Amino acid sequence: GYYLNPEETRKSFVKDEQTGKVWYRTGDIGALLSDGTIKIIDRKKDIIKLKHGEYISLVHVENEILRSKLVDLVCVAPDADYGFLVALIMPNRLAVKEFCDKSEFKFDTSDPEKLIENVEVQELLQRNIRDFVVMGKKLDKYEMPKKFCIICDLWTPESGLMTPSAKIRRHVITTKYKENLM
Repeated sequence: GYYLNPEETRKSFVKDEQTGKVWYRTGDIGALLSDGTIKIIDRKKDIIKLKHGEYISLVHVENEILRSKLVDLVCVAPDADYGFLVALIMPNRLAVKEFCDKSEFKFDTSDPEKLIENVEVQELLQRNIRDFVVMGKKLDKYEMPKKFCIICDLWTPESGLMTPSAKIRRHVITTKYKENLM
C-alpha cells in the first residue's frame, strides 16, 4: 500500500470475484516461462504507446543510451504529441572532459560545468550518443529518440529529480524540461 494514502492503497488491491482472493497490483509486467516461473520484464507505467500505435518500453531505450560512457543519467519521454521519443541526458562530466580533450576541436576543458554548457560541445555529444546507439543496433527505428537533449543540471535527490534510492523521477524531470519535449 501507500503510506498515509488510503485512496491509493485501496486502488492497489483487486478482489477476484470468482475465488474471493485479493490481489495486489504491483504494476509489474511479467512473462510466464516454460518452467512455470515468472520473469519480471518491465513496469506498466514505463511503457507508452506512440500515436502511430507502437508500444515502447522507455527503460529499454534508456538502458541502450546508458551504455554510452558519455551518459550519466537519461530520461526518455515522448514528445508533446506522442509522435516520437526525446532523450533528456545528464552527461558524465569526467567522460565529457576526456572526450573533448581527445577531440579534434580545441575546447577549454578546465571547467566541466562550462564545458557542457557550450552549444558546440552539446551538439558534438548529441551526435556521438546518437551514433553510438544506432551502431548498437538494439533499438527498432521507432524506438530511436529523434531528439537528444543535453541537460546541464545535476539530477540528485536534493534537486528532486531522483529518488533517495537513485531512481529517476520521470514525471518531475519531464515537467521541469517540458520545453525540450516540443
